[in-house]
Amino acid sequence: MPNHAYRGRKRHTGWYIAIIAVFVLPLIAIGVYSLVDKDPTGSESERRDFESPPPLTAESWLSGEWAKAFDKYYADTFPQRESLLEVNRDLNRFYYFTPSGVTKGNGDEVILFVPGIDHENETGEGATPPPGDVTAEPSTPPTMLASPLPSTLPSVEPSEEPTPTPTPELPGLEDNELDVRTSNGIIIAGGRAMELCSSSEASTEKYANAVNLYAETFPDSRVINIVVPNAGGFYAPEEYRTGSYDQQAAIATMQSKLSDSVVAINGYDALRPHTDEYIYFRSDHHWTQLGAYYAYRAVMDAIGETPYELDEFEQGEVNGDFLGTLYNWSSSYPQSSVIAENPDKVYFWRPVRDFTTRIYSDLTMNEATAWNGYAISSTVQGIANKYMAFMSGDQPLIHVSTDVGNGKSVLVLKESYGNAFCPYLINHYENVYIVDPRKYNGDGLPSGDLVSFIEEHPIDDIIIIDNPFPMNTSSYIRQLNDLIS
Repeated sequence: MPNHAYRGRKRHTGWYIAIIAVFVLPLIAIGVYSLVDKDPTGSESERRDFESPPPLTAESWLSGEWAKAFDKYYADTFPQRESLLEVNRDLNRFYYFTPSGVTKGNGDEVILFVPGIDHENETGEGATPPPGDVTAEPSTPPTMLASPLPSTLPSVEPSEEPTPTPTPELPGLEDNELDVRTSNGIIIAGGRAMELCSSSEASTEKYANAVNLYAETFPDSRVINIVVPNAGGFYAPEEYRTGSYDQQAAIATMQSKLSDSVVAINGYDALRPHTDEYIYFRSDHHWTQLGAYYAYRAVMDAIGETPYELDEFEQGEVNGDFLGTLYNWSSSYPQSSVIAENPDKVYFWRPVRDFTTRIYSDLTMNEATAWNGYAISSTVQGIANKYMAFMSGDQPLIHVSTDVGNGKSVLVLKESYGNAFCPYLINHYENVYIVDPRKYNGDGLPSGDLVSFIEEHPIDDIIIIDNPFPMNTSSYIRQLNDLIS
């Protein structure tokens, strides 16, 4: 073989080795590092817990389910994943998202429209129960680290005065035409971020049918339903509060399909007189506890109970600023800086009555998974987690035992909007049971049977409280139904 041919092959071999070194060795190094590093258990920026490593069985291996589960687990725990996501967000700031071009007469401009949170696959706040001894008894409340509530709460004026839409008629969209991932979005207008929620008459009817089924299944319990709008229902520009985005009409349409045996409370009407108050966060998709207070008053009035006045509660503020979900979802774009420059505060009104709390992993109540002596905490850590102050976030089952002494029990079925609402009920019931339907009867979730649960724990009132997204989310409606069927 000629020397020049040998030298050519040797040169090519050198290139191959170089290519392998540049591309393959880093992959091997990352793989080795991922085996020895400590895997994170969740993401603060995404406000969710990660799945545990899937157990390997012969059945899961042969079916391919293990590979799918492990792929998802590894994607969540990829080395330095949070740092890489942060770099990606910073790079996105070089691109300016095209404004919608809608300018209001008072000078407010819709400056951002991005795809919204995937509520169809949302599983909750992803809260980790606070550490504690499950056998411990509550002690004297610790000295609050929060500052006293200011005499005047911060108030944000709506971008324009909302005009109620008189007709409850909605477009007759079929379920397959309503894709929450694409037909909803986040806008920033008037200094606040808001979610837009599309409704269809078909979806609202399915939700109403689920509520009616509870009244039919539990005739000895009073079933109460309240759906409350999100901030977009009041503060979004007018063109985003009409048609399928009209939350007032959607709630009215749903309520028109409720049976007479359901106590129906219109959340829009309960909150509408207070839109000049701090009833919604500007950076998060939730309401404030002040907003929840007005819903609580509406519920108490409807069932003939006397609500407590705000000045009867111990009041306070969760330490530090709050930048919530909507800021997180839009923070890659420079328009969101108006939110970061004016962060939220989380104020709370602590229950009047004494109580103890247990958190359970399912409806059997065989074992408490955590102990938390308070329905509201003033020391939640992390700027994105402040809404976790209420009821320790989303849990499968919370049982609050109070000193009310009237023998009454209430069961609350809720998603995360109910967290700020439930502490007010502690003042009126001896037992408060709080259930999140999203924590049951799904992939990897425990089964839940409320029929058996209520046979064992008689319930006077069943309160179903939601925001407009669950009312239009097929998975939530299914899980609501599955709890009693």
